[in-house]
Formats: sequence, structure tokens, C-alpha cells
Amino acid sequence: MDERFWIALLILAGFALYVAAKVIAVMQKGDRQWQQVDKSKLKTWEDEDE
Repeated sequence: MDERFWIALLILAGFALYVAAKVIAVMQKGDRQWQQVDKSKLKTWEDEDE
């Protein structure tokens, strides 16, 4: 196949890996922040289904 095709494929694969790594990092940061929350101060909401 054409050499440009493989270069474009490698660039696309690298970009996909970068995005996946960023998403995983943000999810892990959110999990760490949630673990640090003082859950005793969270409000409990009554169901509004009437």
C-alpha cells in the first residue's frame, strides 16, 4: 500500500491512544476526588414522584 496511508494510520492510532489515556486520567482523578468528599455532608433528596 501507499506509504502515506501507513503514516496517516499511525498518526490516527497515536491520536486515539492519546485521547484514551486522557479520558482514563480524568476518570481516575474524578474517582480520587470523590473518595475525598465528606459524604456525611451530602444532602439526601426525597423522591418527588407523586
